[in-house]
Amino acid sequence: MNFIIIFSLIIMLVGIYLVTLGIWELRLGNDRSKYMLYTFSGLFLIFIVPTLFTGGAFFFF
Repeated sequence: MNFIIIFSLIIMLVGIYLVTLGIWELRLGNDRSKYMLYTFSGLFLIFIVPTLFTGGAFFFF
């Protein structure tokens, strides 16, 4: 049980990092496809993956 929660938190932190990286890439303005890739990958890791691992119970703590 605790392993699932810790694993979900680590995945969410990686997702936050990817969203931040995507926003930084948008700010630099060099490659818009990297912005899309980082942002959507990060949002997927933040919202979808923890819900899949915990059966939706993670967001009700």
